[in-house]
Parts: sequence; structure tokens; C-alpha cells
Amino acid sequence: PGHLDFGGEVERALQMVEGFVLLVDAKEGVRPGTRYVLRKALALGLRPIVCLNKIDKDDSDVGKTCEAVQDLFLEVIANEEQLDELNFMYGSGRSGYMNDEPIKEGNLKPLFDRIFEKIPSPKCDDADPLQFLVAQVDEDAATKQKIAIGRVFKGSVK
Repeated sequence: PGHLDFGGEVERALQMVEGFVLLVDAKEGVRPGTRYVLRKALALGLRPIVCLNKIDKDDSDVGKTCEAVQDLFLEVIANEEQLDELNFMYGSGRSGYMNDEPIKEGNLKPLFDRIFEKIPSPKCDDADPLQFLVAQVDEDAATKQKIAIGRVFKGSVK
């Protein structure tokens, strides 16, 4: 938040995905930008995975943060079914673990498993004319050709 095209960047990024990881700091709690992004993501019907980060910090408050996230979901949900998808993971990005319980050890495999379990794969009909959302334009260092990075919604690129 705080720059002119924040809303536009959020909108473009959310068009590129089927789900999202909502990373909330267990010390700082829900931030203003979190509310905006969560509202937009849920309005698009995206599947959430809520991760409380920095649970290893001495001044983190997992219980209070969970309550704040639950309150936020109640405030911004687009439909009641989205409440059924609210479940938490707990971990530390710096230490490299995320778990279903607030255990301060492990690895990131439970998070990756949850992503593959909860986030659906994209749907695309190859027979339709190409519909492509460009998120970023880059340049190939070797050939100096432009590269469009984005998501194919319909059709295929040859």
C-alpha cells in the first residue's frame, strides 16, 4: 500500500492465480493492506491458505492473531462457503518450516502439500483463440528479445 498503482497491481496479480497464501505476521497481526488484498481475492473466489509467520519470535501472539484473521474473514467474505476453507498453518519463513499446528520445527513440505491439496489447477481451453494477460515484460539477456510473462486464459502459444 501507499503507492499510486497498488490497487492495480493487486488486481493484475490476483487475475493470475487460482488461490493464495495469506501470510500474516504473528507479532504484528493483520495490516491494512491485508484487508484490501483479502477482500479482492475472496471476491474473485480464490482459495485461501492462511499462514501465521514468525511464531518463533518471543513476542508473537498466535491466539490473538488467529482471532484477528477470523474476524477479518467474517468482515470480508463473499459467501459463507469461504468460512469452511479457513484453516491455519503456523511457522517461520526465516527458519523454513510451516505446520498444521504451532510447532516450532520442521520444513515447508506441509505448506507445499496444502497448496497442491487446496489450490485447483488452472482451466484452459486450447481450441479457443488466444487470450493472454501480460503481467510483466522482460528482455532475454542473450537475444535481447522481449519476453511477455503472464497467464494464458484461452488458446495456446506456438
